[in-house]
Amino acid sequence: QRIPAFVHYIKQATKTQKQGIIKCVPEVNRLVDHNSIIRETFHARMLPMVVKPRPWTGIMDGGYLSYPMLLMRTRGSQRQKSLLEKADLSRIYNALNLLGEVPWVINKTMYDIVIKAWNEGGGLPYLPTIKQHEYPEIPENFQNDKNARKEWRKERFKVRQKNMEL
Repeated sequence: QRIPAFVHYIKQATKTQKQGIIKCVPEVNRLVDHNSIIRETFHARMLPMVVKPRPWTGIMDGGYLSYPMLLMRTRGSQRQKSLLEKADLSRIYNALNLLGEVPWVINKTMYDIVIKAWNEGGGLPYLPTIKQHEYPEIPENFQNDKNARKEWRKERFKVRQKNMEL
């Protein structure tokens, strides 16, 4: 029997905007949970490149080939962005371009140490644990007690935050 790997649904992001969400079905999540090689790269946003990055020539022009990226995180600050646009960043661009010329390699010794620690359960400084924190059980009075629902949601949110930090 064939089942889809993903489901698509619409979520109300704000009062005026909707967001399309694509999510793995539970069967795919179980497969990923049991295969750490897939899981290690599943949520990566920007991976090391196998080709040289585009040379930096402007605050929005350089780096990843197909992923637009700002030279510096501004967290939405228009003032920071306008100051970057006005500044002479030629030395910064040259330095970043030199770094972009250096091929990316894996430190095999360090890689072996991290893999060994991960396979033993992780939980070391700067290395997350393999197992995520368990979500709280839904209380029996969830349907009838507003305070119980509120408390359960608060606890669920705390666990979700902890799991996102792994």
